[in-house]
Amino acid sequence: VKPDYEERVDSYTYDPENPVPFIADQNYAQIGGPDDYSSVERRDDVLVYTTDALDDPITIIGPVKLSLNVSTSATDTDFTAKLLAVLPDLRSIRLCDGIVRMRYRGGMNSAVKTVPGKIYQVSVDMWNTSYRFAKGERIRLEVSSSAFPKFARNLNFDGDQTGSKKMIKADQSILHGSSKQSFLSLYAVKKR
Repeated sequence: VKPDYEERVDSYTYDPENPVPFIADQNYAQIGGPDDYSSVERRDDVLVYTTDALDDPITIIGPVKLSLNVSTSATDTDFTAKLLAVLPDLRSIRLCDGIVRMRYRGGMNSAVKTVPGKIYQVSVDMWNTSYRFAKGERIRLEVSSSAFPKFARNLNFDGDQTGSKKMIKADQSILHGSSKQSFLSLYAVKKR
């Protein structure tokens, strides 16, 4: 994706009563497989970033990480990300994904309250993948706040959410541009 030097904010509302679905064939259970997310990407609570069609093939291998500048109206929430390959027939195939729970943004050993409206830089570990994007395919990134049932829904408040019926809608913002860089890190294999 080409660098964006204009300051921008992309926003959506995350409602834990209507989480973004994680599509998984029974054969893949919780891990998921190469499923088509084109229908999910039509939701208002999913941000979609897509390259132009590739002029040349690109092979990626290794860890995939997303660095985001975010803010939320909630005292706890999640940010999720998916890397996808958009095929010429417009299917959007998931390659890998990850999540950051804001209360554990500094590590799983200490829960930290999120201050509504404050801007945080967070990292979403999308694990490892290996894929060859063919000429004509596109690289796509989805950002949202849920992937249910793969990840438990965040009910958008700090404290123990186990068994709670309380659910709060959260206004989420992704900041990017000149001073607030949000970016995807991939490892591409050089042509020989």
